[in-house]
Amino acid sequence: MIGAGAGDAPRPKLLVLLLGGRPSGMFFLAAQLQPQQIALIASRDSQKDVPEVEGTLRRLLPRVRFVDLGEHRLVQPYRSVETRRAIEHALAAAPDLAPCISATGAPLPMSIAGYEAAKKSACPIYYINTNNSEAIDLTDPEATAPLAIKVSVATYLAFYDLLPDSRHRPPAHDDGGQWLEQYVWQAAQSLRYEGQPLFDECRQGFRFKRVEAGREIDFIGVRHGMALIASCKTGKDARNKVHLDELETIAERLGGRYCVRLYITDQTQPSLTPDGIDPWAQFLTQARAARIVVVTGGDLARLGEILQREMLTPTYPRR
Repeated sequence: MIGAGAGDAPRPKLLVLLLGGRPSGMFFLAAQLQPQQIALIASRDSQKDVPEVEGTLRRLLPRVRFVDLGEHRLVQPYRSVETRRAIEHALAAAPDLAPCISATGAPLPMSIAGYEAAKKSACPIYYINTNNSEAIDLTDPEATAPLAIKVSVATYLAFYDLLPDSRHRPPAHDDGGQWLEQYVWQAAQSLRYEGQPLFDECRQGFRFKRVEAGREIDFIGVRHGMALIASCKTGKDARNKVHLDELETIAERLGGRYCVRLYITDQTQPSLTPDGIDPWAQFLTQARAARIVVVTGGDLARLGEILQREMLTPTYPRR
């Protein structure tokens, strides 16, 4: 378990978060460490993101307290001395807590300042390797630890300031394509890895929203704070490139490059036309550009194998 040495008793933690880029990694770390207090130090370039990040952290950790950093809350990202002073102020404000620092999502100068502060205070500074779902202590790079958090789909949405749409319920009838959604969901539910279910939670026909505007995805599965989503389409319209546009848009809202995308259809890839043209060429080219893995009807018999491979070692790495 990260945050404690072998044989150490659990100790209440202070988590110092350095904000200056994508915040998702720091959410993963906060969910795993479950700190009692958080000190959020943001670059002035990210000042507008602070309320949203704080709101997400409060939803993830309802009992957490935020350290009042005063004038040290915002720093110039390329002035390392400001970051070091802010970290020192945070540590001094909670002397009885075990400190740890997050460098994930911080600009390089802030990360360097965090590393120097961690070495001085003999505390870990973590970088989240999302592609391998692991936390790396930069003061001891050999001491990597897997991200062992189990989160629900709703909690995953909170990472990106989204909510489940409680007004939505999957239809009770088969609309011509729902059977494929059900097939994908059943395949995902049956998968196991190292003696445990591969996915922490799977949902089909799932709708989510930010404020009032809603979106729907045919399948979403989460594992250790990472998501795999799939769009399921049947019939001749499955080759319509607008479906790829929709899937890419949803993936960007659900984590961007950290979100694995599959496009699953019951249609088989056709043979070349007499003049040597591949009818799917443009469709597959667009899919590759959008980092989407296309699963055709001929692949459905090994869908479970594909889901497991893409969740654990995706074709398009999470970075």
